[in-house]
Amino acid sequence: MATAVASVLNRQRLAAVPKDGGSWADLIGEPDSSVLLTPAMAGRVARGDLGSHPDIYGRLWWDRPAVTIKRECGHVGNGRYAHPEQDRLCTVREMSVLQGFPRDYRFSGSLANMYRHIGDAVPPLISYQLAGLCQWILSGARPDPAGLVLPGCQFTETDLVRT
Repeated sequence: MATAVASVLNRQRLAAVPKDGGSWADLIGEPDSSVLLTPAMAGRVARGDLGSHPDIYGRLWWDRPAVTIKRECGHVGNGRYAHPEQDRLCTVREMSVLQGFPRDYRFSGSLANMYRHIGDAVPPLISYQLAGLCQWILSGARPDPAGLVLPGCQFTETDLVRT
């Protein structure tokens, strides 16, 4: 029963968070903040210190890079993992695309484990590029920029800029 009440409160809390980048800190001063803020949040507000986690119950932005996706990304109360507009957690597919997995990559296991796999992973594009760097170091053959793009991901060769 307590879990059901928490779920209802979490949905209400998320619905009150402003779209496109809002977070729990935006709930301060709202008429129903005494209901929406957790005791820990209310304590932070009372001390005038929002703490080191201002992104909890936060929404992603449409026009900014995504935050780092961490292990406990399967709940909006653990970071800025809510959809920018819709009152929901980003899906496994949405988070996997943000993390750089190819769109056709398939995850298995429980839903909680799928989120955990995404949060625990080194972004696949970075892994792929590190492998290319290792190959260059070991072989002496400098990779072509096109060879640094992970096949199947949303990143393309035209996204590379020579500096």
